Amino acid sequence: MRIKAVVYSRVSTEEQNPKAQLEVVLQYAQERGYGVVKIFEEHISGSTDPLERPVFKSF
Repeated sequence: MRIKAVVYSRVSTEEQNPKAQLEVVLQYAQERGYGVVKIFEEHISGSTDPLERPVFKSF
């Protein structure tokens, strides 16, 4: 049975691109046989409490 996984990517500003971050994580998942079923992306400061981050709070 394949393990299902979700990915959470966060960058601080709209100008930053999470592409490289996502490539590394998706490669990691593929190498280990994880099936990524959902990708969550958020543009918000890392100093923001996780429970105050809209996307993070959604899961």
